[in-house]
Amino acid sequence: MVSLYTNIPINKAIEVITRIMAPDMANLTGICLTSTFFSFDGEFYDQTCGVAMGSLLSLLVADLFVDDFESKALASSRLLPKMWKRFVDATCVIWSHGKEELELFFLHLNDQYSSIKFTMEFESNGSLPFLDILLSRNDDGSFSHRFFRKKTHTDQYLYANSHHFPAQKLGVLNTLATRALRVSDDILLNEEKAHLLSVFFKNGYNRRQCT
Repeated sequence: MVSLYTNIPINKAIEVITRIMAPDMANLTGICLTSTFFSFDGEFYDQTCGVAMGSLLSLLVADLFVDDFESKALASSRLLPKMWKRFVDATCVIWSHGKEELELFFLHLNDQYSSIKFTMEFESNGSLPFLDILLSRNDDGSFSHRFFRKKTHTDQYLYANSHHFPAQKLGVLNTLATRALRVSDDILLNEEKAHLLSVFFKNGYNRRQCT
């Protein structure tokens, strides 16, 4: 979805919340959503569309709204995808009804609300990125998965000799290694480990720090 948080229709979000929450909680949430003020260049403004970026409440509201959105959109669609998996505003879909019907389904999604718009990306050479995972279709019909890096990715992280607290620097290494273990399948894991080891060395870390 394009800029989900800043395009959520507040009135609709409040309707969804009122339907599923206790009246007092729904009322308090509605007050929060309709009382977002900010200043810019000496002027005060009232945010009338979308939820406030950085607010913890915005995460919950966005998820509740999109859950309601997709339930109604799928229920009213003439044809359904073979698979529909969503994380916040990113969706991975397997479609088995042909490209022409997919275009119609895409238009159907974008017709639900004027402010909520989807973008669509097709698989290329049997692969499709979803968040930070690259999904690939194998010859036997199975799928493999590995960590996905954009072409603009530089592999630059906190340098070993930077003046950050040591736990922060080691935390970066640990996070990257943990992500590789969780995202890459067994066939591609050794390749990912070798890549990360090379990246750690380029950022000034020694072998003892990387093991």
